[in-house]
Amino acid sequence: MMKDAGNGPGVLFVTGTGTGVGKTVLVLMLGAYLKSMGARYRLLKPVSTGGRSDPNRLMRQQGRQVSIDDINPLFFSLPAAPWVAACVEGRTLAVTEILDAVKRSGAGVDYLVVEGVGGVMVPFNKNECVLDLAQRLDGTCVVVAQNKLGVMNEVLLSVRAMRSKGLHRIVVVLFDPTRRDESYRGNASYLRILLPKVEILTLKRVNVNELYRDTCNSLDVISKKTLARLTGFASFSPLFNRTEVGGLNSAKKRLKSR
Repeated sequence: MMKDAGNGPGVLFVTGTGTGVGKTVLVLMLGAYLKSMGARYRLLKPVSTGGRSDPNRLMRQQGRQVSIDDINPLFFSLPAAPWVAACVEGRTLAVTEILDAVKRSGAGVDYLVVEGVGGVMVPFNKNECVLDLAQRLDGTCVVVAQNKLGVMNEVLLSVRAMRSKGLHRIVVVLFDPTRRDESYRGNASYLRILLPKVEILTLKRVNVNELYRDTCNSLDVISKKTLARLTGFASFSPLFNRTEVGGLNSAKKRLKSR
């Protein structure tokens, strides 16, 4: 069970085992599900490099009710790790700056979904990386991975790194790969044995264009149940004042009544 969320937003921090594993797709799926359930939510990608295609997708899913700079306040042109991209531009980047941006954009909602950049060890500067952001945000961490050969090593390394930072509210989501290999059917089952305290979920990939609509009719029943389960793991972040923002407990009650 996750800790009591109080009156603050339920926070999901979506990271992954690397780049291109499906983080943005999952965030869009969560947005489509929460929108269909009438929840107040915000999708953020506070840091991006090399382009804003992913933040633009998040903006489109939210009906352009927020600006691209609200969704992605820290952007660097070079397609590289944020630390490298920032250095090239003569800029600096710190976790405190990212947290301030998240706090500004996350007020007044029931659910806040924050997408990270790359994997858990991607550096923001010489001393801080994605793990430090996850630790300071202190919501529930969602690790996205491709369900293919090698995923067990990738997931185990990511979870071990997170636990080394004291992060224990962890959920793993395995996405269907474009092409299934022989390891596909067994990966989730064996990860559940190796990580008995971590929820291991599986999801099918969807057409991203379908996720911009007001409903999530493009999702099958199993996917909807998985997303419902995932939102149920959202937890309160001490970054927010419980009395100043939307309420997770009341939001969960509303979702359950539908």
